[in-house]
Amino acid sequence: MIYCQTVHDDQLDRMFALDMIPSMFIDHVYYWGDTHVKNLGAERGKRISPAKSAFNRDLKVNFHQDSPIVPPNMLQTHWTAANRKPRIEQTIGADQRIDI
Repeated sequence: MIYCQTVHDDQLDRMFALDMIPSMFIDHVYYWGDTHVKNLGAERGKRISPAKSAFNRDLKVNFHQDSPIVPPNMLQTHWTAANRKPRIEQTIGADQRIDI
């Protein structure tokens, strides 16, 4: 399933049961994380692209980019997944950081 931007835990459980693979556009955290927090509220905004929750459920997660929306740079994408720091504000959803 592509994006999985605002997927909930129960939906991740169902994805696991259906043997689905979530593909997360994690760069949203870096480029627009502060905007997501403002538009969705703090609780929902900090959970955009919840990679840690997906990995904790043994889902086979992958990350994708939508070039030319963002530059094609998978190192940046993995850095963002590990640090969850947007360009402007402070860390968003620290509990969703992953180990690389």
